[in-house]
Amino acid sequence: MRKFWYDRLGRLAISQNAQQLTQGNVYSYTLYDSLGRITQVGQLTGGSVMTDPTAKSTTSLQNWLNAAANSRNQITQTVYDQAYPAITDSLNQSNLRNRVSYTQVINQALDTYPATATYYSYDVQGNVDWKFHGS
Repeated sequence: MRKFWYDRLGRLAISQNAQQLTQGNVYSYTLYDSLGRITQVGQLTGGSVMTDPTAKSTTSLQNWLNAAANSRNQITQTVYDQAYPAITDSLNQSNLRNRVSYTQVINQALDTYPATATYYSYDVQGNVDWKFHGS
């Protein structure tokens, strides 16, 4: 059995599969940027049960997510438009506007460094110029 909760814009915000249901208030989550692009997905343990009214209220959903922020795990983060600050001196990321600049997989929310990451740079036509993957 799967359960799904959608935000006020009709986007998938929270879901729970059968295995997560047996573990209590364990959920998968999806975060979006102001343009509606997915910026982060992962799993968390909520302090309370997710409800439709909570998911549909921007403030309530944000408060619910914030309360469970430190429990996040299995995180995949996608960053658009901005170069990764730590590599700008050695590798120049170019033409990032409206494109994925890097992705990171983070095991636990409180981890200092990602478990793995991929960084991108594009030519003027929007093709990948180079890609660097590290773990």
